[in-house]
Amino acid sequence: SLQITKNSLLGQLSTLNDDLADVSTKLEQIETDIAAKEQEIAQTETELEEAVRIQDEQYANMKIRIKAMYEQGGNDSYLNILFSATNFSDFLNKSDYIDRINQYDQKMLKQFTQTREHVEETKVRLEEELVSLNELKEEGQIDPGELEDLTVSVAINGNGYGSLRENQIR
Repeated sequence: SLQITKNSLLGQLSTLNDDLADVSTKLEQIETDIAAKEQEIAQTETELEEAVRIQDEQYANMKIRIKAMYEQGGNDSYLNILFSATNFSDFLNKSDYIDRINQYDQKMLKQFTQTREHVEETKVRLEEELVSLNELKEEGQIDPGELEDLTVSVAINGNGYGSLRENQIR
């Protein structure tokens, strides 16, 4: 009967050691995931800063362009440009010039809109990554009581306390 009890305690010890090893492995994996997620967040923050810088630069350029258009509007408005044509060929050239300016303005507006969308998407992705990081950190927080119980159980069964009890039974 003592041998059965001893074997039972050794089995429990082995199970507790396996559980402790599993918990340790899980914690190491979570710590690795947290480090990777923190690196992703840092990269996303860098991307966001760059996107915001580009957005601000594009916005400033658009403001300068619009300001210049309004300031020069009296003499160089599109209609005045067209009406100042001296012949039909000149009219077509000026019309083409106005068309290219308009296309350029549309292109710049489209780039600005895409940059704004990229900034918004990056902000959303950053927020999602922060939530994911917090979830990983919460997952990594094992109930201290549970870990302590597991550690104490392993210590008791592995450090001679179990043997002492077996000796008392003998």
